Amino acid sequence: MENQTYLTPGDAAQRLGVSASGLKRLAKIYAELYGPLPRDSADNRLWPSDAIERLEAARALVETKRISSIKEALHAVDRGIDVPAVDLAAPPSTLDVLRERLEALTLLPMKVEALEARQTEAIELLHQAVSMAEEGDRMARESEQRAELLQDTVTDLAAAVSDLRRRIEETAPREDGKPDYIATMEAVHADLERRHNVLLAELERRRLEGEQPKRRAWWRWWG
Repeated sequence: MENQTYLTPGDAAQRLGVSASGLKRLAKIYAELYGPLPRDSADNRLWPSDAIERLEAARALVETKRISSIKEALHAVDRGIDVPAVDLAAPPSTLDVLRERLEALTLLPMKVEALEARQTEAIELLHQAVSMAEEGDRMARESEQRAELLQDTVTDLAAAVSDLRRRIEETAPREDGKPDYIATMEAVHADLERRHNVLLAELERRRLEGEQPKRRAWWRWWG
């Protein structure tokens, strides 16, 4: 203690690089840990050299982000703790965060519009597919109805020819051979039956072909 030197408040502030008010704050913190600082005859604080050295070491720890407060730094200096430097990456500023969010909000309407367009297109394609299926069903029903009507017409015609043949056979005189008109009527009847079968087959083929293109379009759309 005999070699202890003392600095005036002005010299202490200059050495620590603080203002007069900053030195008073340091004096208050220092007094809480080590007791009041000595004073001269004019009641001005005197700063011992060891106090200045402690505060220099403590302020170095705070300024290099190793410790957050002067009081904690003074404790570390007294205990001789070697506090490693902390690499504190600068967090993104509030302005940068707001800028990113603003950009995201600016793109949001375009994304929503694109989704709505895709949804509208999908709904339209679905309506087209349903309309095509309904049209195919309608054409199939019409083909079946026409086939049934034509079948009934041909059947009635064949029955009429058979009845005509029967009447001719009952009324016409017969000789040794079969009359020419009987052979003619048989040929006509056979030709009508053949035409009837061919016509039914053709109607069935057209009915199937009428459905097939619609079905291919339906599956091609889904594919």
